[in-house]
Amino acid sequence: MPPVTTSIHVSLEVNAPVDAVYERWSRFEEFPQFMENVMEVRRRGERMLVWRVAVDGRIREWTAKILQTTPSERIEWHAEHGHPSAGAVALQAVGPNRTKVTLTVDYLARADGDGSRLDPQRASDEAEENLRQFRRMIEEERGQRGLH
Repeated sequence: MPPVTTSIHVSLEVNAPVDAVYERWSRFEEFPQFMENVMEVRRRGERMLVWRVAVDGRIREWTAKILQTTPSERIEWHAEHGHPSAGAVALQAVGPNRTKVTLTVDYLARADGDGSRLDPQRASDEAEENLRQFRRMIEEERGQRGLH
């Protein structure tokens, strides 16, 4: 069966100003705090990130390059080695203390060595849950500091 490109597109609103959301999202090394399957993200230089992710009991590792960063607006990346994927997070202020976060990821849903495929619905559900976890985390952090 030939590889198929799958797109994930999820968004939600966060009760925090766009600058705070951008600053928090750009701490890539802290992604394991809100992304369930992400074990580790390491910086390698200014624009490279090494990802280690657990999927169905298997460890996957790949290197992604940050293509674009527009403060308080957008971060865009693509995988250079390993898991074929690309994506972006776009941020839009919808109020002084409210931000719309939109995550888009395109990946090659290829068969793994065991013949299994990455399930697009499951990947979309996980991305949506990761965004909900991100929202909970940033809103709790801001609440603990008395920021709204």
